[in-house]
Amino acid sequence: MLTALVLAALKQEPLLVTNIRDILERRISNTKREQLAVSFKRTGPFAPKAVDENPHGANYKLVWRRIHEILAVIEPFHYPRNERLTKDDWEKLQELWKTPAERAAIRRRRERLQSVVDRLLDVSFRAVPLEIRQRYTGSLVLDETFLELPARGTRKRSKRVSIEPWGEFYARSPKKKGAKGKSPEQVATSSGEIVAKYARVPWGTGAMLALIGPSDPELRDAPALVIGMALAGYSHDTTVRAAELIRSIKARGYPADYLAADRGLLPNSKPEHIQSAARAAGYKLVFDYKVTEAGLQESYNGAILVDGEWFCPQMPKRLVNATVTYKAIEEDQRTPADFELWMNQLQQRRAYALRPNEKPQPGKSLDMVCPAYGPSPTPRRPLRPSSTEPKHAGKTRITVAPETPGKICTCKHTAAFPEAAGLKWRQDLPPFLEEWDKTYGLLRSFIESYNGFFKDESRENAGAPGRRRMRGLAAQTLCVCLMIVAANLRKIERFCRTARPNLDGVPVALRSAKPSAHRIRYNRYFHPELFQDPPAA
Repeated sequence: MLTALVLAALKQEPLLVTNIRDILERRISNTKREQLAVSFKRTGPFAPKAVDENPHGANYKLVWRRIHEILAVIEPFHYPRNERLTKDDWEKLQELWKTPAERAAIRRRRERLQSVVDRLLDVSFRAVPLEIRQRYTGSLVLDETFLELPARGTRKRSKRVSIEPWGEFYARSPKKKGAKGKSPEQVATSSGEIVAKYARVPWGTGAMLALIGPSDPELRDAPALVIGMALAGYSHDTTVRAAELIRSIKARGYPADYLAADRGLLPNSKPEHIQSAARAAGYKLVFDYKVTEAGLQESYNGAILVDGEWFCPQMPKRLVNATVTYKAIEEDQRTPADFELWMNQLQQRRAYALRPNEKPQPGKSLDMVCPAYGPSPTPRRPLRPSSTEPKHAGKTRITVAPETPGKICTCKHTAAFPEAAGLKWRQDLPPFLEEWDKTYGLLRSFIESYNGFFKDESRENAGAPGRRRMRGLAAQTLCVCLMIVAANLRKIERFCRTARPNLDGVPVALRSAKPSAHRIRYNRYFHPELFQDPPAA
């Protein structure tokens, strides 16, 4: 059964029981059928009653039972799938699942399901040629994408739940959800009257994906592949599922480097979920902030955390609020002068940034040094007499001392910052500067591109519910996983076909797309020589 499912996924065909029956019944050779021990001989209580019974129908039932025997041991939640339960019966089932015995059984079956998914995705990763696979340094990006389920949703007025009761409605509109799970939209009728039109809101699941890619944005030397996946109701326990994926990927032996995610996951996750799991696994976080999250975030040992980085407490307020000021401007009203001012202020911040005295270690505190301490201070400060020597003239000068200096200002050498300090907001690259923008932009573009890649209607078309009609969380997870495996293999094949060796002999993907307006703004600031006019001669 699993072999036939994989064949259907690789052939980009719907993962339907009828298709699996056809593959085993007449689309493979007799030799392969013998190797797979396929036999449609029917005996016992399920043998045909009449001689003229349709053999295809009997074989369909046989295949259906065998597939559901597989799903039964990996389906976390057992409930009837051939009828829509009443809401009272569904609530009773949910109460039953809260008992210690059922919770243990659900956890055990969920672990089995995740193990099957992990093994299948690992196989697709091992299909990467060895010389390319060995160059992978551990960059990872997380994102959740919506997949519609082949079922109608649970309505508030209905007495019954959906045939897929674990799904959720998906409404992208910021407006309040209207009646019957629909979003209101103001439209004009033929007579000019403005009325509220309700658009259909799909019922579906959220696929949390963990995708790998090259850590060096200048050297795209590896294909972007999904190596972790978990399904649940859309936007349900997203940060918990993301943290479990991080732990799973680390336990499977993958290296760890940069980890990126959209603002729905980072920094909006609870620190004990994604941030804690990522730090324990050795990942370096790179993410963006909303305008309400930027600026001053925390303080510890007298230092201030601004945009995810520790700074001297005497950094001017105009620099503290640089990102807040820029992000408060409407995107379509930002001018090149606004962007240049923002970049200039971020560059000026570097003089106030605390310096780590050692390489960060998972689970351990990090010793930080005052920027004015040592033989090469970045600012001059009266609290650090060595920084005011004549040889440091011309560096940023801090004249005002805090009324109550913190430990970072008074320590003889270093101050310890535990991992929990600023855990929710802290990241590992100077925020919003060129290296941060290239790394974050590359990983985020990879995951958004992959979402469209494996939902391509001419290929896997994973977003179409009619291609995976089997019911239940395990069935949907297995079908989506196999579609991702097929998409991974297609990504590998395309990378190997189009990659060309660079001057060092490393196969790298060629860039065909033009740089975006966002990228051009950064290039104009950091590489102005690329935009100079040619000589008049």
